[in-house]
Amino acid sequence: MLSDRPGGAVEGELSVYSVWVPNRKVFDSPNRNSPGSALIAEAVEAALILERQDRIGEALEVLEATLQLEPESAEVAKQCARLSLKINEIRAFINWCHEALRIDPADPEPHEMMGLLLESKGRHAEASEEFRMAAAVREKLARMSQHHPKLRWGVLSVSKFAMTKLLPSTLKSSANEITAIASRDLGRATEAAAQLGAGKAYGSYEELLADQDIDVIYNPLPNHLHVPWAIKAAEAGKHVLCEKPLGLNATQVRELIAARDRTGKVIMEAFMVRTHPQWLRVREIIRSGEIGEVRAFVAAFSYTNVDPNNVRNKADIGGGAIYDIGCYCITTARWAFEREPQRVACTIERDPAFGTDRLSSAILDFAPGQANFTVSTQINPFQRTQIVGTKGRIEVEIPVNSLPDRPMRLHIDVGGALDRSGIRTEEIPACDQYTIQADELARAIRGEREVAVPLEDSLANMQVIDATFAAAESGRWEVPGEF
Repeated sequence: MLSDRPGGAVEGELSVYSVWVPNRKVFDSPNRNSPGSALIAEAVEAALILERQDRIGEALEVLEATLQLEPESAEVAKQCARLSLKINEIRAFINWCHEALRIDPADPEPHEMMGLLLESKGRHAEASEEFRMAAAVREKLARMSQHHPKLRWGVLSVSKFAMTKLLPSTLKSSANEITAIASRDLGRATEAAAQLGAGKAYGSYEELLADQDIDVIYNPLPNHLHVPWAIKAAEAGKHVLCEKPLGLNATQVRELIAARDRTGKVIMEAFMVRTHPQWLRVREIIRSGEIGEVRAFVAAFSYTNVDPNNVRNKADIGGGAIYDIGCYCITTARWAFEREPQRVACTIERDPAFGTDRLSSAILDFAPGQANFTVSTQINPFQRTQIVGTKGRIEVEIPVNSLPDRPMRLHIDVGGALDRSGIRTEEIPACDQYTIQADELARAIRGEREVAVPLEDSLANMQVIDATFAAAESGRWEVPGEF
């Protein structure tokens, strides 16, 4: 927790590593001797908590001290720039943007940040130049990706979702290609490989993992097979994109983290929402302060599926609404609040034949603030998310299954007029979120960016999932991480 500082701990216990500023320790953690992306994420989290308490100077101290240990973190430099702008330190903001560009010249975001500032000051010509430079960086990245050998994907199974959604989108990526398909049924694998233009088909998963020409394994197997086969893939020298939920409980995810650390392979949970531009924009709006402090997150997600042979309706292998779609509500709530819930309450209605949770509602207490969601596998298909702050709200029209052939829309309501006169609608240009996910995974594998959904984040999400099931069973609040 934060220590040796007036006011004591900040919003409870923080798991952050030891950082020093002149003559005083800022915070402690068991991770202090393991610099890396997880520690940077923890430092940013600590700074955000201080920021929410209007302790901007201390937040900057934390980030600046972090840069002493991790001097090549462009993300920390960008956070310093953002906080400097918040307290109107324009020169410091510009300096931090330049520092971020020194660390990572291939990042267009600092140019865009400076462009927005200059535009707000009426310096349109200079703003246009920054936007031009950002566009040039993005174009250069696109050209560079054409010169990298494509990452060769192998796919475990011929699941309907993989064949109709993710893999066709991955084929549109300039950084990846589908090389091989494996199924327990060689005939189905051969048919799927022909459909996707893959050159190889295997009649067993073991054969695929033994193929030395495969760089990445995509794992869309039923939920109970996610962690076992992701571990086998990493131990076979492959990077892994694994479908959500990453496992059936937090213990399994910890096993996968150990496998990642042991093998050095990139392993990512396939939460495509986390790299979709509409959710990146949601976070930008929240951080800008336009809707004030986030206090409520309300989500509904449902579909109808009563097929007894569908894996989503088999309780013993991880079926049910919370595992399948509640995980999205949890990860996006944590994304919006940028912290972890302190406790969870949940109620579940189970299908009498399947034993799965067919209707589930949960409350996540972020103190201050609450997230509420209802998910179902047996009611009218629907999805919508509302994020409500002290000054306004954001409505995400299609939060998860975004359509690739049309713009997605965010509705920003500041003031809450009943006649809806204060609503501004932003359109996010049409894009394919699965193609973006594949591209961002490739960038992480090539060392060009941090993993979009690190396993530590997946562990935090799974701990909340564990708590929802425990709370439904006990009938009382449960604390994530205690199972």
